[in-house]
Amino acid sequence: MCPRVHEERLKALYDHTTQENYTLRTDLSVSSFMEHEQAFGRLFPDVAKAPKLERHAPPYAYMLPKDKDPANKGRPVVSYYNHPNKTLLKASAQAFMWMLKEIDSKGLAQSFVQFNTSDFTKTVQQKIATLCEKEPQGNLKAYLGDIKNMYTNIPHPALFEAIDWVMDLVKKLPESQHGVAIKRKQNGKSGARWATPQDQTPTMQKLWKVISIDTMVAIMHHDIENIFFTVGDTMIQQTLGIPMGSPCSPALAIALCMHAEHRFLSHHPTPHKFVGFRYIDDLLVFYKDDTTPGNSATKQEITGIYPQPLELEEEDINNGTLRYLEHWIAFSANGDLGVQHYHKNSHRIREGKPPLKNVVDHSSFTPCGYQFGRIVGAMHRIVNSSIGHHNITQGCIVMLNELIHQMQFPKTLIKQAIQHMIATVPEHQSAWGALATYYTHSR
Repeated sequence: MCPRVHEERLKALYDHTTQENYTLRTDLSVSSFMEHEQAFGRLFPDVAKAPKLERHAPPYAYMLPKDKDPANKGRPVVSYYNHPNKTLLKASAQAFMWMLKEIDSKGLAQSFVQFNTSDFTKTVQQKIATLCEKEPQGNLKAYLGDIKNMYTNIPHPALFEAIDWVMDLVKKLPESQHGVAIKRKQNGKSGARWATPQDQTPTMQKLWKVISIDTMVAIMHHDIENIFFTVGDTMIQQTLGIPMGSPCSPALAIALCMHAEHRFLSHHPTPHKFVGFRYIDDLLVFYKDDTTPGNSATKQEITGIYPQPLELEEEDINNGTLRYLEHWIAFSANGDLGVQHYHKNSHRIREGKPPLKNVVDHSSFTPCGYQFGRIVGAMHRIVNSSIGHHNITQGCIVMLNELIHQMQFPKTLIKQAIQHMIATVPEHQSAWGALATYYTHSR
């Protein structure tokens, strides 16, 4: 892209004169912002060390072209990589996400949330079977959509309301009284759990840092009320929406949608008629289209789950087939369901589009161990996004054949990856056995 065109599109994307969620802050210098954040960070020495300003900088905005229309549409992206309180925000976000998982697992909140993309295949068959058993009348239908405007139009009081709702539920749990303990990273791994009084001992403080509920709420409120970033040498404040780029953003987006879904389901006379799955802003809801008066779950009800300014943008479902995350789903009116891995390149080729080259060619200087890891990782993703050994086998064949024919991966490396899966994922032995046989006899 021409640098001048890129600059013009970037300025238009964050234009404060045409978009009400952005405000130009000529009165706020970079040094003032940094000093303000440093003063806030010093309030919580037990959670994070006070930032040294020379090592940090304000968040900055940039643009990435959108896949659907890269020549005309751009995706706004804000980087918090050098934010002075990034460590503080990450601790708060991790604690808040832990709380969301706890209120969901303990049934305190009714929602469609799934925290991992693999959660879908673990529960969808049982949930669909239960729906069809309880509601034998009518045809099974699905609604697929994206939740829009979370990062651009949501008033900040709505975010505070969602946070308060989560805190009210968390405080019902006796184990939450000491807050959340965040594991200090060791070997690149971290974790979270409910804190205990023993976490205040010197030995435990070396391993865990405790963040109280009040501290977490204060940090998240500060993050929402102080969304500043630079576009070139211009300081912009985001006055509406979830903070773009903040470590707290995913948890806030999940909480906002969980709150709306809980209000809908807890007040609906027959909430069991909706079998929903939502990962961040991607939504899939199955329901029975029963025409009996007073006994129907309709598309209009689903579109009203999320209050304005949130909007649901419906996506196409073609003859009972749809794509949700990495799943390619086929379902029938009577409740039969098939789920296999969605291989993007094979679908692009069918649509007459060129395939994406998202794996480094084997002839490159990439270490063999890295390429082996890419194969094994892809096979794990196929396992997590498919139901049934047949679908796992078919998904792996499509992916592995692309590596062999398009990226020049040798069959010996493919066979090594299959043997690795036989040893580490024994519950799918029939799929791995079929793959081993296929690549032993195929040319």
